[in-house]
Amino acid sequence: AGCLTNVLCQSAKRVLTIEIDEKLIPVLETVLVPYKNVKLIEGDVLKLINDALKRLIDGEYGKCQDCGEAIPEGRLQIRPYAVYCVKCKSRHESEMSR
Repeated sequence: AGCLTNVLCQSAKRVLTIEIDEKLIPVLETVLVPYKNVKLIEGDVLKLINDALKRLIDGEYGKCQDCGEAIPEGRLQIRPYAVYCVKCKSRHESEMSR
């Protein structure tokens, strides 16, 4: 997870967080089209990213919060804020669908 750690840290240095009215999001998305390095992130995803950064600082990044095993690097590359390994995530999803 070393290279992912670097990506998270570098990205965190360039993040600006502001709260905006949801009605403005479609307008901002149109205005921001030419700026490829600017992205609107919904609040729940931003919280997940912030939580991942806290786990990184605490030395817990990349560990499944259920079983404690390492989350595969491929999963972290796709979803750097993942909190569960694939096995535990699947179990959670099947429990939620019951």
